[in-house]
Amino acid sequence: MCPVQCGCGFVVLTALICLLVSGADSQERAYRTAGGSLLCPLVEDFYSYKRSTSYGPSRWGEISECCQGQRQSPRDLASSSGSLCGGGQHHMFSYNSSRALPGKLYNNGHDPTISFHGSNTAYLFNAPHTNGAYILDNIHIHFCTNAKGSEHAIDGQFYQGEIHLVHYKASYGTLAKAVQQEDGLVVVGIMLQSRAGYAGDMNQELVKIIQRMGNLEGTGKEYQLPVQLNVARIFPKSTNFYTYEGSMTSPPCSESVRWIIFREPVNVSSAEMDILRRLPNEDRSSTVQSCNDRPLQTGHTRVETNFACSSVTNMAAEEI
Repeated sequence: MCPVQCGCGFVVLTALICLLVSGADSQERAYRTAGGSLLCPLVEDFYSYKRSTSYGPSRWGEISECCQGQRQSPRDLASSSGSLCGGGQHHMFSYNSSRALPGKLYNNGHDPTISFHGSNTAYLFNAPHTNGAYILDNIHIHFCTNAKGSEHAIDGQFYQGEIHLVHYKASYGTLAKAVQQEDGLVVVGIMLQSRAGYAGDMNQELVKIIQRMGNLEGTGKEYQLPVQLNVARIFPKSTNFYTYEGSMTSPPCSESVRWIIFREPVNVSSAEMDILRRLPNEDRSSTVQSCNDRPLQTGHTRVETNFACSSVTNMAAEEI
């Protein structure tokens, strides 16, 4: 790409060509739909979650135009501020399989990820405002060195981490193609909670997976490990959720995501959170992993729930 090929050029003609190519490329990279979503293709550019760097979240708009869109994620999901609340109007989504799925676990330098391929995956059905099946592509975790590692907040409250289950619409064939479609992705978010002295139920499926992450010796797929995961077992007991139209929370920030965020968190111990925080970071050093959460964004699409909100006063006129 031009930032690599032309960044150090000393010839005026070369610089001019680079500028022209960059302009053409930027026009091809972003597309606004009739529904108002800004769509962008996947990018290979380096980006960072570190707030102080030139590649940090405040500069992501230079990597992908979509990161400056009007339907960005994550958001603060307030039970009393959604534009459409009500119990039962959105039924719980479902998967076509309840078996344990074989996947590949690796650390990409930003987050620990489990990828699924081919027949070794699951299909999601009945997500709100969607039609057709969505294929589970990967699961990854956002967290931080402090207690505010989740990307979304619920009623102003952050959690220690947030798990994302990323699905793409089966009819589009691949994640790369689905990213550029307004109904291309469904991402299910689960809040991860760790409390000192907590003696309640731990999510044993997650505990097992996170402990396996502690065996990762480096970043990149060359260090990947096999893993078995039963998706249904990592969900909270309550099926209450929020849903809205938003974006990917890292570049290209394409506004192609139907978000489903569970209201209730799942629990792990502080030992599991320490495993995540010790993973090598995006610089591929052996230092403690820094935060990999994007700051809250101001969205302009309505938030809905499948449960009765605590207050409905002026709800239709408010946005989160």
